[in-house]
Amino acid sequence: MIFDAELGPVTHLVVSFPGNTVPTKGLEALRALDESGRIDILDLEFVIKDEDGTVRWVEASDVGAEAFAASASELIDGEDVAEVGEAMEAGSVAIILIWEDRTLMGVLETWSGESGSVLSAGPVAVADLVRVLEDTEEN
Repeated sequence: MIFDAELGPVTHLVVSFPGNTVPTKGLEALRALDESGRIDILDLEFVIKDEDGTVRWVEASDVGAEAFAASASELIDGEDVAEVGEAMEAGSVAIILIWEDRTLMGVLETWSGESGSVLSAGPVAVADLVRVLEDTEEN
């Protein structure tokens, strides 16, 4: 897969569930975001931590998510899986998602056409945001 040099923000999310299958409603909502063009799923992987503590990288079909088999691109490596496994409870399954947020891509393309240049972009730490909002409320 060849990626355009103009990517939106790329981030990751890891969510775990008890048992060895993943609920599908959240995955269906994720697919809807992808199909709408708001996000681009770059990688979607599944990890199981057995009752004995063994961590296994598994196929989508192994956890009841057959419809998402094509979303795996292996951007995540064994080291990432091991790190996720350490955080997981025994007898659980985790979804590891990497996605590109494309929400503002049209706006950025328009600004670029108007000779605009992005000077800065990046995440805002939630703790910093909360602190500023609390300080604002006090004043």
